[in-house]
Amino acid sequence: MEQLTTIKGINFTAIVSNNGAELKSIKHLNGTEFMWQADADIWPRTAPVLFPIVGKVKNDLLRVKDKGYAISQHGFARDKKFSLIEQTENKLVYQLLYSDETLQKFPYDFKLVLTYEWIGDKLICGYEVYNLGVETMPFSIGAHPGFLIPDGDFSQCELLFNKPETTERHLLENGLFNHQTQLVLNNTQVLPLSVELFDLDAVVFKNLQSNQISLVHKNSSYRVTMSFDGFPHFGIWAKKGSQRFVCLEPWFGHSDYSEGHPDITKKEGMLTLPSHECFKTNYTLEFSI
Repeated sequence: MEQLTTIKGINFTAIVSNNGAELKSIKHLNGTEFMWQADADIWPRTAPVLFPIVGKVKNDLLRVKDKGYAISQHGFARDKKFSLIEQTENKLVYQLLYSDETLQKFPYDFKLVLTYEWIGDKLICGYEVYNLGVETMPFSIGAHPGFLIPDGDFSQCELLFNKPETTERHLLENGLFNHQTQLVLNNTQVLPLSVELFDLDAVVFKNLQSNQISLVHKNSSYRVTMSFDGFPHFGIWAKKGSQRFVCLEPWFGHSDYSEGHPDITKKEGMLTLPSHECFKTNYTLEFSI
C-alpha cells in the first residue's frame, strides 16, 4: 500500500511516497504547487530515482561476467517499495535493500538510502549507495524531478544557468546516443523553453560549467532553482508535445550508445564502488513565488 508522508519547511511542505521514495509534491503555504502531478495520460511519474542505471542500455541487457541481466530504462529502484527508516517534522529517510528479485536484474548486494530534508526553505535531496558485497560494484544514479510550467506555456519560461555555457546536446535515438550532437548554448546563460526543444527527446549535456539551473517564469516571481554540485551529466526533458512540465535531471551516468557495450564494467559514465564503501551525493531545491 502506498504511504504518503509530509515534511515541513518554513513556508513550504513536501510529500514523499514510499513507492520509489518518490517526491510527489512541493507546495507553498499559499497552496501553489511546484511539482508535476503525474497525469497518467502524459507522464505517470513525478520524480523517480534512477538506479542502478541512468537512461537505457542496448537491448535492455547488462552483462556481468559473461552473464546477461535484463534491466529496463532507468533501472528498478523507481518501482520498488522503500522502507521509511527515519522521520522527523522536516526530514525523511528511506531505504531499499537488495533482494532475490533485484539480484535477477543487478547481481550486486547494495543498500540505497534516500533522504529528504528541509533546511529552512531549502530542500536537500540526498543519495547514499552502499556496496554490501565483496566485489567492486559498478552503478549509476540520477534524479528525474518534474516541475510545473505555469499556465502550461513554455514561451513564458526559460532556464537560467549560473555560468555562461557553450555546449552541445548529445542526441538520442530510441533512447540511445547516436554519436550526433547539436549546439544548444553558445556563450549564454539562458535556454528558452519550447516544444521543439524536445522533438529529439531529452537534452543531454556532458560538460556543463554550471552547477545550478533555475526554471524561471518571465512574467512572475515563480522560480525553481536546482543546485547539483559534482554531477557530471545533466538531462532536461519534457514529454514530446506537452508544455505542462519540465524535468531537471542531474546524473552520474547516462544512456548507452547505439552500438552499446553490454559489459557493465566497460559502460561509459558508470561509477565504481569498492566493497563495503559508501557513495554519497545530493542536490538541493529552492522555490519562490
